[in-house]
Amino acid sequence: MAYSHAGHNCKIDNNVFLVNGATLGGYSEAEDFAYVSAFVPVRQWVKIGAYPLIGGGSGLNTKQAVEKLKENFKGNEDVKHIVGFINKSERGIVK
Repeated sequence: MAYSHAGHNCKIDNNVFLVNGATLGGYSEAEDFAYVSAFVPVRQWVKIGAYPLIGGGSGLNTKQAVEKLKENFKGNEDVKHIVGFINKSERGIVK
């Protein structure tokens, strides 16, 4: 959309939405169905897993968001995929 930016060497999978002003820094990755909301900056070398909705000012830290997902969507395979991605992060998404 308008004023969105994907930096050099980004990998963007299928059905990814970069809403107005969303930016991906160089070497970032966005997996299938990622939704990056308006004016959200994503810095270099960040990997966005499948099916996230990333919005600025969400008010939850990552650990709280993961617990809320597990609580509200018990048994959902997509949620299991997302939580597995976060828990396997070598860069310490949730610590």
